Amino acid sequence: MAKWGNENMRFATFHLMTRPDGATSQQIVVETLAEAELAEELGFDRVWLTEHHASDHGICSAPSVFAAALAARTTRIGIGYAGSRARSDRNAVAAAQ
Repeated sequence: MAKWGNENMRFATFHLMTRPDGATSQQIVVETLAEAELAEELGFDRVWLTEHHASDHGICSAPSVFAAALAARTTRIGIGYAGSRARSDRNAVAAAQ
């Protein structure tokens, strides 16, 4: 953890999981997992994920599932959601996740 004066600074990564031209969803998932693993190795404190559906602006439609995959590959880094939509049509599923 870095210091800023007398305060501890925490560092995090933020992953939109956008799809550049020509990239596949599989490539984006593999690269994002690798980036998060590297962030942990470098001493980052947290990884932030977002939720997007059917958009090149973000391919992570189930951040809880992605977070579980990430948790299986890391040991220390915190995992959080920077944005997740409320599911009015699937409240029981959202509550279970």
